[in-house]
Amino acid sequence: MQVRRGMKVLRWLVALAILGALAPGSALGAPQRLCNVPITMSDGVVLRANVFLPAPSGRFPTALTVTGYNKDGQGPPYCEPGGGGGAEDPSMIRAGYAVMVLDERGTGASGAQWDSWGARTQQDYKEVLDWIQRQPWSTGSVGNYGGSYMAITALLVAEADARRVAEGKPRAVKAVFALSPMADAYRDVTFHGGAVDAGFIPLWLGLTTAQSNVPPSTLVSDPASAINTYPGHLANTFQFAGQQLLSTTTGGDAAYDGPFYRLRSPVTRLASLRIPVMWQGGWWDIFQRGQPLLHEKMVNSPDKVWFQTPNYHSSSDAKVWARMGIGTQQQVVQRWFDHWLKGAKNGIQNLPSVNLYSMGADRWQHGSRWPLRGTRYTRHYLSGGKSGSSQSLNDGTLSTSKPDSPSGDSAPLLPVSSACSRMSTQWTAGIAAAGSCQTVYST
Repeated sequence: MQVRRGMKVLRWLVALAILGALAPGSALGAPQRLCNVPITMSDGVVLRANVFLPAPSGRFPTALTVTGYNKDGQGPPYCEPGGGGGAEDPSMIRAGYAVMVLDERGTGASGAQWDSWGARTQQDYKEVLDWIQRQPWSTGSVGNYGGSYMAITALLVAEADARRVAEGKPRAVKAVFALSPMADAYRDVTFHGGAVDAGFIPLWLGLTTAQSNVPPSTLVSDPASAINTYPGHLANTFQFAGQQLLSTTTGGDAAYDGPFYRLRSPVTRLASLRIPVMWQGGWWDIFQRGQPLLHEKMVNSPDKVWFQTPNYHSSSDAKVWARMGIGTQQQVVQRWFDHWLKGAKNGIQNLPSVNLYSMGADRWQHGSRWPLRGTRYTRHYLSGGKSGSSQSLNDGTLSTSKPDSPSGDSAPLLPVSSACSRMSTQWTAGIAAAGSCQTVYST
């Protein structure tokens, strides 16, 4: 659930680049670009992907990113020869990966209507993996990766592959890297902290549908397809996004946890993953609550590596990351895929499972389990008494004794209640980080 202007630090992962910028004269030959490749689903809907090959011949592992934000969303020039603009990662192409960026159903140049990781969309994931394994340029091995929305799809695609394996098909997804993923669609997003996230949900639904309302990039290469696709995208705004927003904020079905959210929550099926998974979260990320839960619920993954750093909905600060002495984040991701998809003996599998940057102490803690060894729990209760430690109108106390009677406070929803605070910065996925807002506490 990425907000594009607020996530420039993700450019290394979903870089706006052109293949002409790649180093020429490769021993394998010139890289190849395949633009808006059609992939027909079992219900007849055509999805579109850009595929970038390191060389004109050979078989390569696939670095797959599935996006709902329009793979060509930055506008023309598009992927077509002579153009640029796309979400490909040139470093992975140079490293010998077939980089594939797929527009999800109902977004970008893909047909039908968007349903925010619905059942039919997750069926698409299985069929796309089938398609990759049939391609002459594919080794059959896939690494899923991406940030925010694409981090969530990376986990959901891996879970879809687990269902393929259960059906007797060969495993496709061999490893995952997810940057700023969520665990629980209800608690991490829609009802963050128990209250409807009135700051982020309209922003995110508006972003996603706005990206889909950009005319498809096939308008250049296949205008007939674009004309057929575009009306369905325009309908996303009202037939899905608008209805969900209304239902969530007026006490409709979307206001309550249930099958809709369980289907869209990676944490629900994490136990099905039996592959290596690496992810990075942020202490102030909008999805902070769920990122530790990924480690707790991923009980069958043979190798799982989690980094938690002091940042909002973005990559970690490069200086903070560098203190580990393991290379840049991009280098770590590439070595992760090199080991699990190519068999490289680079030692990446020996990284500690839990890597937490402790604020205040300003140092990294590394462990083999979560919760960390030696963790002890003490139950505290909210109380209506004033602690005097804050100027907030909602100042209260914590007590180890259960209060004799319940109490409560009333407060307006975000953004009215907290137009300038760390909370508003977190709940808007980092958009409100300008100036001193992120260090001001709501009163």
